[in-house]
Amino acid sequence: MYDRFPAQRVSANDHDCNEGWADVGAAISARTRSAQRCVIAVECYPGVHTREVRDALETAIAPALVVDAEDALQTPERLEVLLRPYLGGDPVFGFMCPWSLQDFFSHQQLDELHRRIGQVDRVVLVIGTGASLVAPDADILVYADLTRWEIQQRQRAHRAGSATSELKTLRRPLGSSTSARTSSTGAQPTASD
Repeated sequence: MYDRFPAQRVSANDHDCNEGWADVGAAISARTRSAQRCVIAVECYPGVHTREVRDALETAIAPALVVDAEDALQTPERLEVLLRPYLGGDPVFGFMCPWSLQDFFSHQQLDELHRRIGQVDRVVLVIGTGASLVAPDADILVYADLTRWEIQQRQRAHRAGSATSELKTLRRPLGSSTSARTSSTGAQPTASD
């Protein structure tokens, strides 16, 4: 049977987990106070509304630099060449493919973002699908997830957000000119010690 509300126990102590972006932001902010330089990577499942998560965490953390991991994605043209044979006709499901997440990112762009992050001596927030590639040695790693059911509902309503929106444009016909609990973003905001 499909579990629409899956949960993963991360600790026996309920105080080790935070729920809601305000609480997650406060927990992360408390950790960043102990070090002058701190890189926070928020890895987002495709479809998480990264803008909402980013806004909440920016308010709580006040980073010196915010990096959108999706800025390092390959160009839409390169992704189209890569993905076209595997998409099929279904708007939600494609075919198994031989790639890892890293294959969707430009090595030159990743190098540039690594350089920018390395130049900052204060708090850096890296957010989006691929944040752990942009900041592989992050001091704090947060995973923003949502259920498969939620992502399917968002795709059907054309409101998937983030990298998923970019990839969805690849499904248009060639030659077309048209380019635990869940928070309001659909992500499950939890952070554990």
